[in-house]
Amino acid sequence: MTLQKFIENCRELSIDEIRSSQDDQFEAVFFTRDIADWLKALEPFIGEPKKGEGVKPTREDKKVSSRYGGIWKEQTLFYKDCENGRIVAMFWPWQDSQRTTLKMYVEEK
Repeated sequence: MTLQKFIENCRELSIDEIRSSQDDQFEAVFFTRDIADWLKALEPFIGEPKKGEGVKPTREDKKVSSRYGGIWKEQTLFYKDCENGRIVAMFWPWQDSQRTTLKMYVEEK
């Protein structure tokens, strides 16, 4: 599944703002109350989180996420190796607890 196909599958989900939607990256803000819906849409595409919210990031987590702003303890990190590279996704909850940013990138080999 391509990143664009994932984005098409998420059209019915509530999105507060789309910041970027390109072939190799997607960034959107959604309401945190809808996080279960986003997990349900994301997990078939990229799998379960490699680092869950509230878990201290490992050295590998930091390495994978460093190009995209890094990963903190309160954030969630997903990544999956595929034929032509790696897909990386992160949930960055806002301090207001009302919104979460989803950042997704495709890294080519």
